[in-house]
Amino acid sequence: MLTKNFKNMMAMILSSVSGGPGLLPVKDIGGNVRYFGHCQDTSSFPYTRTNSYTANATAVGWTFGSGSTEATDDDWKLESPITAGLSCSASGVRKLDANGNPYVTWAMTVTNTGSSEVTIAEVGYKQNMYCATAEEGTSYGRYVFLIDRTVLATPITIAVGEYAVIEYTLKTIIAAGE
Repeated sequence: MLTKNFKNMMAMILSSVSGGPGLLPVKDIGGNVRYFGHCQDTSSFPYTRTNSYTANATAVGWTFGSGSTEATDDDWKLESPITAGLSCSASGVRKLDANGNPYVTWAMTVTNTGSSEVTIAEVGYKQNMYCATAEEGTSYGRYVFLIDRTVLATPITIAVGEYAVIEYTLKTIIAAGE
């Protein structure tokens, strides 16, 4: 589920100007409230994206977890990140669906490199965003935010030395002309 973090970032695009105040609250992966205001930092999302796996629960990229609580748009971190025993490679495609909605799909090959089986039940997508530390503030910094948390309908258990392919899709649905 795309989080409020992502929705608030997208909402600021129209009024985004360099040096503008941070207006809409977002919660970083440490639980700290920041304020999104503009998108001009070319070293942060959406200009720069990290599309790779990380076992570090506080770094940008995909992270897998074992949490099973239903995703909400208030999520700001994974419920139970898996921080060791996995490796991942991915390939992605970016397209439009039949209704003109943009999406990206990654096929992620996840290998269990640990010493016991691993069950993946959630996937998180995290990115750097450039945000103010105070409402209406103009002092900005880069912070890591959960953009999406998806809880799998069926958890995937991977035996030691084995792998699974997880297809992960993010889609933006915005009605044309509205």
